[in-house]
Amino acid sequence: MFFLIPMFCRPSIDLCFVIDVSGSMGSQFPSDSDRRPKLQVAKSCLLSILPKLTESDRISIIQFDDRQEILLPLSHVSTSTIQTIETILSKLTPRGGTNLGAGIASGFHHLLAAESITPPDS
Repeated sequence: MFFLIPMFCRPSIDLCFVIDVSGSMGSQFPSDSDRRPKLQVAKSCLLSILPKLTESDRISIIQFDDRQEILLPLSHVSTSTIQTIETILSKLTPRGGTNLGAGIASGFHHLLAAESITPPDS
């Protein structure tokens, strides 16, 4: 007996990556055998998520240390957006102090201010 498993369709999502670029992100995790800086690990994690997104999803990037900066406003995922993200991530370097609360609040407010998702070309 065979069962047909319906394809899983998830709703579109908005993602805001809030990336810590404070000075401590230049240090390594004590248990990381690759000896990569924390910021490099964060960049790798973000890049690993991109192939799982669809054109109906939206993504934004905010960097923070002792200040916050929107590097990519909420944008539909596309080949062009992914290239922009790769360029943005390649330029991130550790700097400054850490204001985690303000960084997280910035990402939260950025998503709250976004309009509802509408698929591209609709």
